[in-house]
Amino acid sequence: IRVEAPSGMGVFYGLQTLSQLIEQNRIPCITITDRPKYAHRGFMLDCSRHFWSVDFIKKQLDAMAFFKLDRFHFHLTDGGGWRLEIKKYPELTRKTAFRSHADWDKWIDNGRKFCNPNDANAYGGYYSQEQIRDIVAYARERYITVIPEIEMPGHSNEVLYTYPELSCTGHGEGFDLCVGNPKTFTFLTDVLQEVMQLF
Repeated sequence: IRVEAPSGMGVFYGLQTLSQLIEQNRIPCITITDRPKYAHRGFMLDCSRHFWSVDFIKKQLDAMAFFKLDRFHFHLTDGGGWRLEIKKYPELTRKTAFRSHADWDKWIDNGRKFCNPNDANAYGGYYSQEQIRDIVAYARERYITVIPEIEMPGHSNEVLYTYPELSCTGHGEGFDLCVGNPKTFTFLTDVLQEVMQLF
């Protein structure tokens, strides 16, 4: 068996092809010349609406590698919950990492309430910065780039629940951060500086 490529990524994908050829412990005699049709081949996992464990995410990264997908769109924040530890704003995960219903529609129908992890029927969780670093490193070993999604300025009712002063009324109504409020830009800058260090 000979696998040749101009880069480590190419060799990695060649080995994925080889593993896909195995059937009943046999490999056919074949020559394959291959290259990606698209530079970015992505998969998105929405962890704000439906929280997943680190082990589950790693399983998805393994599947992505097997199918030669190279961009992992990691949806971490949205109205359904804030899933990323931000050290400068610990209240984000303390107050909105868990919600009152696992079912998205039932949660909306019951007033989009957040709760404590010990409350009955609490659903959710969040990733520590150490867990994020672990996921990013695991992905990198499989030649996958992780792209975090941090919702802004819309879809931010979880932020407004925690920091109502960032809403246009100052009382936390709505779903959008107030772009006319200088505190909004301080908040976003602080958050994105931590995000950039992780990713």
